[in-house]
Amino acid sequence: MHVGLNATLRWNVEEVCGRAGRPWAVNVPAEELPLSPDTAIALYRVAQEALLTVLAATSEARIELEVLVRDRAFTMRIASGGAVAEAGSDTTPSDYALLSMRHRAESIGGQLKH
Repeated sequence: MHVGLNATLRWNVEEVCGRAGRPWAVNVPAEELPLSPDTAIALYRVAQEALLTVLAATSEARIELEVLVRDRAFTMRIASGGAVAEAGSDTTPSDYALLSMRHRAESIGGQLKH
């Protein structure tokens, strides 16, 4: 990633939410983190999958992406204020999406909470 993870996350949310006509908010640190390329790519891919999952599973409320860094711990939160789809509907997060995000997070020593 040539422009850094934070800038890339911001761009992705702007693009995806803009195309979907959804309001959005992004809160990422101003300073880029010193991440390895593999870690940055894994985090970006988790964010991509989570963003699409939240868009599909919620109403038209604002989508929020937040990145927090504390004591070398990186936390990324993607959420919507909208109502979550009913369990078993076509728009609930797929097992594949959750497994994919969990696998990517674990591959870099992280964990997925949903």
